[in-house]
Amino acid sequence: MASAVDLPPELSCRPMPFVVLTGLDVTYNAVHKSIWDAFSNNRRNERLQISFSCLPGDHTYPQSKAKRSSYDWYIPKGLLKTGWLKKHLSQVPAVVVVFFELDWDDGAWREQYLACASRVQVVRTSLHGRTTKVAVVLIQKSSPLPPGEDLIAAERAAALCSACDLSAKSLFVLPHTDHLLGYITRLESAFYELAQAYYHTECRRVKAHKEFLNKTTHQLLFPRHQFKIAFFNEQMQESATALKHYHQCYNHIHELRLHDTNNLELKMVGGFVNYKICRLCFLSLSAPVDAISQFQRHVELFKPLCGNNELLFEHSAWLSKQFLVFGDLFNEAIQSENLTAVQTQHPGFYYQQAACYALLRKKLAHSLCRPVSNQPYPANDPLESESLEYYGQRPWRQSHQRIDLSDTSREKEGILALKLREAKFDHSWQIIPLLSSAVALFKKFPCPRLKRYLTIQMAKEYRFAKDFSKAIALLQKAKSQYQSGRWCHIFTQLLALLLDCAYCTADVNLYCAFSSELLGRYSQITIDEKTKIQENLISIISGKVPKRIVIDKAYVGEVRPEDHDPNQAHEVWKEALDKPAIHTSVDVVDLVPFIECKVLFSQEQYPLDSCALIHLHSILFAPQPVQVSELTISFNHSVYDITKSFAGDEFRLEPWKVKSHSFEFPFHRSDVLKSIEVEKLTLSVFSSTGSLTLKWPGSKLEQVAFDIPSCPRNVQASCTKWSAIPSRRCTTATERACQLQVDVKHMAPALVGEVFPMQVCIFSKESDGILAENVTVLASLEPSLHQEEELFQDTCVSLTAYELSECNSKTAELKFGDLHPGEELERVIYVKANTHGTLKFTFQTSYSVRDVAIFSCIDSLKQLKTMTCSSSASTEVSFDVLPPFKIASHVTSKNFETASSIVYNKPFFVLTTLTLGSNWPIQIFSTQTTLPSESGFSVIGGAEGLNGVLYKDESLTDCLNVICNNSTDRHVDNTSVGYFKVEWQRLDKFGDVPRVLTTLKLPNVTAKLVPLHVNASLPSFAVLREAFQISFSIENQSNESRLVEIQYLSSDAFMFAGPKQTNNFLSPFSTHSLTFNIIPLALGYQTLPHLRIMMSHSHASVDGKFEDVDLLSLPTHLIVKPAQYND
Repeated sequence: MASAVDLPPELSCRPMPFVVLTGLDVTYNAVHKSIWDAFSNNRRNERLQISFSCLPGDHTYPQSKAKRSSYDWYIPKGLLKTGWLKKHLSQVPAVVVVFFELDWDDGAWREQYLACASRVQVVRTSLHGRTTKVAVVLIQKSSPLPPGEDLIAAERAAALCSACDLSAKSLFVLPHTDHLLGYITRLESAFYELAQAYYHTECRRVKAHKEFLNKTTHQLLFPRHQFKIAFFNEQMQESATALKHYHQCYNHIHELRLHDTNNLELKMVGGFVNYKICRLCFLSLSAPVDAISQFQRHVELFKPLCGNNELLFEHSAWLSKQFLVFGDLFNEAIQSENLTAVQTQHPGFYYQQAACYALLRKKLAHSLCRPVSNQPYPANDPLESESLEYYGQRPWRQSHQRIDLSDTSREKEGILALKLREAKFDHSWQIIPLLSSAVALFKKFPCPRLKRYLTIQMAKEYRFAKDFSKAIALLQKAKSQYQSGRWCHIFTQLLALLLDCAYCTADVNLYCAFSSELLGRYSQITIDEKTKIQENLISIISGKVPKRIVIDKAYVGEVRPEDHDPNQAHEVWKEALDKPAIHTSVDVVDLVPFIECKVLFSQEQYPLDSCALIHLHSILFAPQPVQVSELTISFNHSVYDITKSFAGDEFRLEPWKVKSHSFEFPFHRSDVLKSIEVEKLTLSVFSSTGSLTLKWPGSKLEQVAFDIPSCPRNVQASCTKWSAIPSRRCTTATERACQLQVDVKHMAPALVGEVFPMQVCIFSKESDGILAENVTVLASLEPSLHQEEELFQDTCVSLTAYELSECNSKTAELKFGDLHPGEELERVIYVKANTHGTLKFTFQTSYSVRDVAIFSCIDSLKQLKTMTCSSSASTEVSFDVLPPFKIASHVTSKNFETASSIVYNKPFFVLTTLTLGSNWPIQIFSTQTTLPSESGFSVIGGAEGLNGVLYKDESLTDCLNVICNNSTDRHVDNTSVGYFKVEWQRLDKFGDVPRVLTTLKLPNVTAKLVPLHVNASLPSFAVLREAFQISFSIENQSNESRLVEIQYLSSDAFMFAGPKQTNNFLSPFSTHSLTFNIIPLALGYQTLPHLRIMMSHSHASVDGKFEDVDLLSLPTHLIVKPAQYND
C-alpha cells in the first residue's frame, strides 16, 4: 500500500546534470584525491548545481535500446517506467570526463599519448549508442603558458584531439597548483555547458518521436514524452521551460480514458506531475499563487476518481498523501525565506486536510477490511513481485492496459491481499504526525479553536495507539477551555474519553477525578450512565474493581477503538486496589465535581467584639444520595481552621437539593485589620475500607459557574436557588466601634500669622460600667494633594500658645487619661500659619476597654470569651487661612503724584494703607515705619503710629513726610525706603494668645542727584480775568557754576507777562527768582504755562550722568473760578 501512494526518492530530489569523472585514483593517489574533494565537497548554492560521480574507466553504463524507425506496431504498456528517473539521475551521464596525467614536455609523450587515446576509446565503447559528451582533462604539474607562446603545447594538443576524436573545446588542462579550486570552478562551467548540449540533444530526440505517434494506440506516449522533455529541462536548470512541458504532460494525462484497471496508475503519475509543477512554482519560480491554484485544480479533477469501491481506502490514502506533499512543499518554501505565509493561507490547512483523509482512510479500512480480516492470506501472494516496471500498476497484472480483466480470480486475490495488509496497518501513527504538524502551524499563525479541535483529534489517535498518558495530557489541556466556553456537549465527550483512558491505565486518582466531573451538572450523559459511574466510585473506595463503562458520546460518528483486554484490565485494577485502605483525593482546581460548595461570610467586616459567622452551602448533582463524613475549612490564619465530623444523616446530601451549615469563631486581638480568607475546603466521604476526599481551593469557591438550562424540569427550582446563592470567602476583623464623641470648636477662617486656637471636646458614650482608658487624641496636619508645599512647611502646631514661634511640629498629642461613661473633657491646641491657603487636620482618637464579652451569633445567650479591645476613630477638620488685611504702600511727590524715583534733599511722601479683608474685626495696637538711616532717609517733623479697631472693608492710611539727604554724588537704583510694622490682634480673641507683629517691606525707589532745584509760589486757585503772580525760585545745588536758558511756554487757558526766554548765570549754591503776571482766560481745571529750563552745552558735559533740573514738584494745573467766587 505504501508503494501505491509514496513519492519515489528520485522524484522528490532536485534534478541536476549528471557528470562522471573517470581516471581518478582517489584511494592511493593524493593528487587525485584532492581533485575529487574539490569537485564533491562544499557544494554551496553559489556554485553550479552539478551531480558528480567518480567511476572507473571501464564502468559499464546502461545499454541504449535500439532506436525505432516506426511506432506502427508498438503498443505502450504503461505511462512512466519506474527506473527511468533513476537512470537519468545517476546512471546515464551527460558528460564523462577522462582525467589523465600528462605534461606537454613529458619525455614519454608518444606512449602516454597513445594510452590516453586508448582510455577514451574504452569510455566511448561503454557508452555505445548514447549521445553522452566525452571530455579529457590533462593533470599537469606546472601552470600553462599564455596562449600562443607555447608552440609545442599547441601542436601536441591538436594531435591529442585528433587521436581521441575530440573537439578542441573538450580538451582541458588542470595544473595541480595552489589555485586548484579556481581551476576546478572553471572546469565545472565547461562541464555544465557540455551537459547542457547533451540534454538539448535528448530533448530534440524525444520531440522527434511525435511525428510517429497517433492518439488511437499511442495515447500513453504523449504524456510520457512531455514528462521526459520537462525532466531534461529541469536537469538543464531551465525551470520555466520545464514547467510548460509538465503542464502539457498533465493535460495529456487528463485526456486519457479512465477505467478501474488504470485508475491508480493515472492518479500516481498525475500526482507526480502535479508535485513537479508545484515544486517549480514554489522553489524555483517564486509563484506560490500558481502552485496553490494548480493544487486546487489537481484535487478537483482527481477527487471524484475513486476507482474500485472495495479499495476506497486506497483513494483516501492517495488524497492524504497529496495534501501532505503539498504542505511539505509549502513549508519548505517558507523556511527557505522565499515566501511569507499568512493566517488564512499556510501549510497547516493542508496538513489538516491530509489528516482528515487519513482519518477517512482509517474509517473506510475499518468498514471494508474488518469483515475479511479473518480470511486466510492468498497462498500465491499477488503482491510478491519484487519490482514494478511502471508506476501505479498492480503487481499481479503488470503492463495490463485493457478494460476487461483476463483473470478475475487473481484480481479478487489481489484485492483481498490489499485489504488484509490494510487491516494490519496502524493508521494512528500515520495520523498523529500530520495532526502534530497542523497544530504547530495553527499555533504559529493563531487559530485557537481549530488548534484545540486538532489537539483533541490527536489525543483520540493516541488513544487508538494505546498511548493513554499522552492522550490524557492532551485532553486535559482542551477540557477546561471547552468548559469555560460553555461547550457542554464537547466537554462531556472529552470527559468520556478521559474516563476511558484512565480506566485503561488503572489510575485511581484520575479515574475518580473524571468520574466526579462526569457526575457534575455540566455533563450531558444519561442518568443511567451517571448511576453506573457513581457505583464505580463507591466500588473503588470500597476496594472493589470497577466495571468498564464506554459512554456513547465519546465516539460519536467515529471508529471505536479495540476493546482493552478485560482480563488484563481487571488484573491491573486489582493490583492498583491491593491496599489495606484506598484513600483517594480529588483537587477541584480545573474541574467541577458532582458536589458543589459555596462559602459565605455573613458580613464583609466584623468588629473585634463580635464573632465571625460563615455559611457553607452544598448541593449534590449525582443521581444517588451521598453521606459526608468529615468537613474541614482552612483559613489563611490556621488558628481559625474548622474541622467537624458528621454521624448518621447529619450531613446527608440529596440529589439536586441545597444543604446549608453555619459555623462561627471569635477573632484574636492580633488579627485586627487583617483579611481572614478561606484557603481550602475539604469534604470526605468514608467507607469501611477507604475514602474519597474533595479539595476546593479558596479561589474555586468564589468562581461563578454558568447556568445550565438542560437540568431536569423537576429540579429547575433547585438550580435557580443554587445560582442565586452568593459567595464571600473573605472578611476583615476591624477595631471595636468607637463610643467617644469628638467635637472640634474653632473660629474659622484663621488669619495669617495669628495664633489660632482649636478647642477639642470629647464625650464618652460607653455603656455603664465600661471605662475608656488611656484616651488620646492625636491632631495631625495632613498634606493635601492640592496644598502648596510652602503652606505645609510654614504651619506649626503646639499645645502652648507662646511656643509656636520656636517649634515646627505638625502634630500635637492630647492625653485625656481615663474617661467614665457620660463624662466630657476639653483641651486646646494652637495653630500658626504664615501662608494663606486651606489647612486640613485629622484628629485620631484611640483608647482601650477591658473585659469585653463576646457572644455567639448562633446562640445569642452563649458567651464565647472576654477580651481587651482597643477602639479608634478619626475626625477631619478643614478651614481656610486668609491674610488679615491688604497692605498697599507707595511713594508720592509733594503734589501726591505717584513717583518711582526721588530727588536728594527734596521731601516726598510715603503713604501706607491697611484694608481689612476678613470677617473678624481686628484691634490695631500700633504701627511703626522703620527707615534705613544708612541710606540717608529721615522723617520730617516726626512720625506718629496708627491704632484703633478695623472692621470688614475699613481702611487706615499712614502718611510720612520723608527726605533723603545727599550722601553720595551718584544715582542709587532700587534702594529700599524701609519697613512698615503693624502690631495687631483679633478683637474677639479666644483665651490668652499673643499679639501678632506683621512687617511690610516698603517699595524701592531710585534716588537721583539733580543740580538745579526749582520751587514755585502761586495761589491755590485763580479767578477768571483777574491777574495773579507766579514766582519761581531756581537754586543751584551743585558746587559748579551753571549757565541756564529759561523758557516760559504759553498756554491757551492763560496769558502772562514776564520774561518769556532768558539766559542766566548761576554761581554755586546761588538762587535766581522769576516772577510772572498771569490772567486766566478759561474756567475749570486748566493747564498752566510750562516752565522749561535747559543748561548750556558748555556745562552739560560737566556731569552728564545727572538730570539737569527737577521739575516734578512744580504745579502743572490750576483751578479757575468765576468772578462771583472771588471773596
